[in-house]
Amino acid sequence: MTRPAKTSNFNVKQSWLRCLLIFLASAATSVWAGVNVPLTWNASTDTNVVGYKIYYGGASQTYTNSLDVGNVTNAVVPGLVAGTTYYFAATTYTSAGLESKFSNEASYTTTNPLPIVNSTLPTLDSIADLTLSCNAGVQSIDLTGISPGGAVQKQSSNKKNPAKKLKIVATSSNPKIISTPKVTYTSPNSTGGLKLKPVANASGTVTINVTVTGGTANESFTRSFTVTVLPKTKVAAAAQLVSATQVAAPATLTTAGMVNGQFTFTVNGTAGSSYIVQSTTDFVNWTSVETNTAPFLFSDPNSSASGNKFYRAASL
Repeated sequence: MTRPAKTSNFNVKQSWLRCLLIFLASAATSVWAGVNVPLTWNASTDTNVVGYKIYYGGASQTYTNSLDVGNVTNAVVPGLVAGTTYYFAATTYTSAGLESKFSNEASYTTTNPLPIVNSTLPTLDSIADLTLSCNAGVQSIDLTGISPGGAVQKQSSNKKNPAKKLKIVATSSNPKIISTPKVTYTSPNSTGGLKLKPVANASGTVTINVTVTGGTANESFTRSFTVTVLPKTKVAAAAQLVSATQVAAPATLTTAGMVNGQFTFTVNGTAGSSYIVQSTTDFVNWTSVETNTAPFLFSDPNSSASGNKFYRAASL
C-alpha cells in the first residue's frame, strides 16, 4: 500500500501505543462474526486535522483494510480473525482530504475470549451510512442497543457508586453540509432517535459522530457513520427522468460483499425515485429496513445476527 503524502503528524508515541494495545487485549470481545479490538490514541495538536483513519492488515507495513473513524480518539476494529496477528497504523486528514503519513506501527495478536462482562463502556449499535439527494427533507434515524455497559448494569443498585444517567450527543464534521443533528433520548432506555437535514443547496460527504456517555465509570463510547449529499445538478438531471405519470423502473441490487463487517449492496433503479429495502430469513415475514432515493448504498449492521438473510427492494 502506498503511503499518503504527509500533511500532519499523528500524535502518538510508539512505545505508548504498543503498551496500550497490550493492555487492551483484555478488552477485546468475541462475537459470531469475529474478534473486535478497541483502540485509543492522543488527539493531534494540528488544528487542520478533522479526522483519523485506522489502517490494518496481517503483515507489517502491508495494510489491506482501512477504517475512517472521524474526529474521535477511540474506535473499535471489528470482525478480526481469532488467533491472528494484526498490524495497525493511523493517519490524520484535513477537510480538504489531505492525508498524513502513517503513524508508528503497532501489532496485536487476537484471541478468542469469552464475551466480556466487566466492561464499563456504554454500548450503541452500528449506524448505517446514508446517501441523500440535495435539499432532502428531515431524516429520522433509529438508535438501538443503548446501554451503560455490563458492569454498570450490575452496579447500578450500588448506593455508594450509583450509575449516572446516559447522555447522547451527536456532532457533524461539517455543519455547512449537515447541521448538528438533534438527539431524542431518555435514560435508561435502550433506544433513541436522531434527526438530521442537509443544509439548503449543499452537497458533499459528512461524518456524524454519536457519543454515549454515562454509567458508573462515566465513560464514553462513540459510533460514526457518513452521510453523502448528492450535488444539486445531479438531482435536477435525475428529476427530469421521472414525470408525475411515469412509473419507476424495478430496482436492481448489486452486492459489494462484506464491508467493515457489514453486508453491503447498491440499490439502482430510476434515479430520483424512492425505493424501500426489506429483509427476511424465511420468505414469509419481511421487515422494512431502509427507505432511500436511488441510487444508494445499503449496509446492514445486523447482517451477521442470523445464519441466512435475504433482501429485496421495491419502488415507492
